[in-house]
Amino acid sequence: VITASAFSGYGQNYGLRLRGYITAPASGEYTFWECGGGDVSLSLATDENSTALHQSIRLNDRPNNRIHAGHKGVTGPLEWTKAKGQQSKPVKLIAGKKYYLEVLYKAGEGPDHLAIAWQVPGGTPELIPLSALESYTRAATDLDDDGMPDALERAYGLDPTDAADASGDL
Repeated sequence: VITASAFSGYGQNYGLRLRGYITAPASGEYTFWECGGGDVSLSLATDENSTALHQSIRLNDRPNNRIHAGHKGVTGPLEWTKAKGQQSKPVKLIAGKKYYLEVLYKAGEGPDHLAIAWQVPGGTPELIPLSALESYTRAATDLDDDGMPDALERAYGLDPTDAADASGDL
């Protein structure tokens, strides 16, 4: 459950995948930032569909999403400009539209922290407010959350309760 766009103090040597939805409060160009006490990758799909994002990552081909920011190594808390790649290029978002957001994080030794921020049109950089975030919910038609609808998996002899068969995506 997403409760904030920044956290610290969970431990050492762990990884996480934060995923959910972000809704743009105004139409225009947004810039995103990330920082963390380890490796961070922030991805934003062009809509609320996580399927295209996951398949594109799996295929290392990103036609339906944009990788907005990412770096390897440690930055200080709320240190947005230490590493190349922490800041995205401006991306156009539409007011009220929901977009799928995913952040991958690998904490190493030492203090852990992760934060994501944005600059809304006409605004200044700020942590993404909780009011713009929504926790991820798995599609009711995708029991194993592998990005393939259960009916499609059944039609091609795949198991809709086994995410491991996602590599069988035709």
